[in-house]
Amino acid sequence: RLFKYGSGTGSNFSRIRGEGESLSGGGKSSGLMSFLRIGDRAAGAIKSGGTTRRAAKMVTVDVDHPDIEQYVDWKVVEEQKVAALVAGSKLA
Repeated sequence: RLFKYGSGTGSNFSRIRGEGESLSGGGKSSGLMSFLRIGDRAAGAIKSGGTTRRAAKMVTVDVDHPDIEQYVDWKVVEEQKVAALVAGSKLA
């Protein structure tokens, strides 16, 4: 419902276990990035305010999270995509 009116959400994902950490029922955690990729795809599928603009979703992670380097690398790539889109839109 938040996205329906053009709003967004923000979440801190720091409590998610790092990749490879042990789970209480056995097995290993898939890590932070598997959850973030799911959320990113969902936000991309939701059209905010009934328009073609994707939903706004802000994610924060504490700097001491075990997967922080993967998170920062992922954010850099996403920002590069945005920069390329902006540069391309100025050519048209």
